[in-house]
Amino acid sequence: MQKRIIASLERIRTRPESYISKLVGDPAYKYRVGDYRIVLDNENLYILVITIGDRKKIYKR
Repeated sequence: MQKRIIASLERIRTRPESYISKLVGDPAYKYRVGDYRIVLDNENLYILVITIGDRKKIYKR
């Protein structure tokens, strides 16, 4: 799964707006990789990964 997540992050690097979705009530964005969610910040000219985890647990912070 780690290699799949890294490959997915490489893919969204060039055009993140095509792949990511805004989180409701949060300034962060999400990207789906299978049952995992990547929560990230895309406000600047870089992508900052905030957390990666199973979709059942990722939003319970």
